[in-house]
Amino acid sequence: MAILGSIGITLQLFLYPIINAQIGTVRSWRIFLYCFPLVYLLAPYLSLLPSTTPPPSEKTGPIIWSSLSALLLLQTIGRTFAGPATTILINNCSPHPSVLGTIHGMGQSASSAARTVGPAFGGWLYGFGLSHGVVGAAFWVLACVAVGSCVASNWVREGDGHEIRLEGDDEAEEEAERANRALGFRSLIL
Repeated sequence: MAILGSIGITLQLFLYPIINAQIGTVRSWRIFLYCFPLVYLLAPYLSLLPSTTPPPSEKTGPIIWSSLSALLLLQTIGRTFAGPATTILINNCSPHPSVLGTIHGMGQSASSAARTVGPAFGGWLYGFGLSHGVVGAAFWVLACVAVGSCVASNWVREGDGHEIRLEGDDEAEEEAERANRALGFRSLIL
């Protein structure tokens, strides 16, 4: 996991800005969302791969480890590219900068709610699947939710974070621009 985290950080710092600049935030987000259904669909099938140790020992061997590494890498790539794009899109969906805190608060609340309910529901679903002989049930439900996210992403559009103009916005922007120019001039003198 530490290796995958290091890979994710490296990709996010060096490759994400290049890809995001070339194809755009929404498009890159949509593309990398497709990693998740694939990973969740294939994860249960790791149990079917041949092992170098006989049952009931734990599975091991090059086929198991390379397949597991490939799935984890795909999940890391999806998370590395979809995560920042999600934050950018939430930021840009704000109709006005004055409600940006509310928008981020709602996004964080929804994320926290999913992280609270998700493990409990996933554990229950995994146990239900095991008791009914369907080991992959929890993963396949996750794959269906991920496919739903991919489909829903087609209706997402990127805003500019300033969809409406309020009285005084133009004056505030002009004042900020004058202040930035003054700061730039002072830094040239120093």
